Amino acid sequence: MCMRVNPPRRGTFAALSHDGGKSWQADWVLRDDGPDWDLGYPASVEMADGSVLTVYYQKHRAGEKCSLLWTRWSLP
Repeated sequence: MCMRVNPPRRGTFAALSHDGGKSWQADWVLRDDGPDWDLGYPASVEMADGSVLTVYYQKHRAGEKCSLLWTRWSLP
């Protein structure tokens, strides 16, 4: 019997720095529902309203091909 207590989270995460990159606040979850390892290459841009648009590729469901997805989010 094999039981996985803490399955790995697969998705897109952000890390924020408020001191020019000397220290980081990690694991801001943008999306953590990736069905497998085939995902990544995020790119982000700040929008005119101050929100952040992050684009990346990931599968919606297991067995599908990857899609170009996006998350629009705000800094905490």
